Amino acid sequence: MYVSPLGFDTSHVLALIVKYRIEAEDGITLLMSNKVDERSESAFRSLTEMIRAIDSRITVKKIQLDHSDFPSMVLACIEAINGPLHDRPGASIIVNLSGGPREILVALTIASVGSAPKIARVTSYSDVSRQHSEIDLPYLVPPLQDRELEVLQDIMHFGPTSIAGISSRLQISESSISRYCARLLSNRLIDLTERGKSKLAKARPSAGVVLSISQKP
Repeated sequence: MYVSPLGFDTSHVLALIVKYRIEAEDGITLLMSNKVDERSESAFRSLTEMIRAIDSRITVKKIQLDHSDFPSMVLACIEAINGPLHDRPGASIIVNLSGGPREILVALTIASVGSAPKIARVTSYSDVSRQHSEIDLPYLVPPLQDRELEVLQDIMHFGPTSIAGISSRLQISESSISRYCARLLSNRLIDLTERGKSKLAKARPSAGVVLSISQKP
């Protein structure tokens, strides 16, 4: 299930479905301005015709957003992401953060950060390379304990690092480090990979965001 802004140009949407494919029972939700514009309507009709030519069972949905009400745009974008999850349990959501009116793109970006755990992939289309690349969105997490922040900071500085290495540097038991890492992993702040009998912890991009906003004055 795809969610993407749409303005006058369809190239970013076409490149998206070419890269990740679209077939029967899939769907795409297009976020558009509620201001009537023949160019955007033409783009929607053209895109719909091409998608329906692939398979008539593919769902194409248009959501028109009011530029003058930014909070409502954010809520509508959240619903666009959550909707397929309610309607089709097990659906995989791909969000495209490119194309369309700037106001809608900003609202969708905010909605995507807030809904990051529910999204399978977030992509962005480059006008230079004409290709989509995947984005690892920051993940908003519940407040972390001081010890968890300390462990996360250590992983940011020394990672990839073993549980034993963190334990040695922070003088905290390995069992406690494992427990802290499990929570950091569940909050998508780190990755844990097997290396022999050890696990190596590596910080994800969200870690830098969380550590920055958690700094005490």
